[in-house]
Amino acid sequence: MSIVSYLLGEHGILYALLDRVEDLAPHASLEQVRALRDLLAEAIQSHAELEDELLFEPLERTFARAEAAVRGMRTMHDDIDHLLDDLARAEGEVQAREQFLNLAALAKQHFLAEEEAVFPLAEEALDLRVLEELSRRYLERRGLLGMGVHV
Repeated sequence: MSIVSYLLGEHGILYALLDRVEDLAPHASLEQVRALRDLLAEAIQSHAELEDELLFEPLERTFARAEAAVRGMRTMHDDIDHLLDDLARAEGEVQAREQFLNLAALAKQHFLAEEEAVFPLAEEALDLRVLEELSRRYLERRGLLGMGVHV
C-alpha cells in the first residue's frame, strides 16, 4: 500500500476533529479553546512531521514541479504553526474563538491542497517500491508495524 493511503486516512480523522472543533469553538471558554488547541496542535504537528520527513523529502527531489508543490505545503505548515502559537497566546475568548476557526479553515485548505496536488504528484513521481518503503517507515513510526497491518 502507498504511504499516500495512510496519510489520507489521517486526513479523514483530522477533518472529523476539525469539524467537531468548529462546532465547539463558538461557545467555548478561553480555557476550553486552549485545551482544544493543544489537542489539535499535537495531532496536526505529528502528521506534518511525518509528511515532511517521509513524503515531502523524497518527492521534492524528483522534479521542479514537485519541489514547488512541497515548498508550498511547507509554507502552509509554517502558517499553521504560527496560528497555533498565536492561539496559545490569545487573551480573550472572542479573539481565541476567531483564531481557532481561522486555524481550522487553514488546516482544511491545506489538507485539500495536498489531496488535489501533492498526493497525486507523489504517486506519479515516486516508484511504487519507494511508496511501499515509505509506508513501512510510516507504520514503524506510528508503532503499527507488525500489528497485522500490511504494506
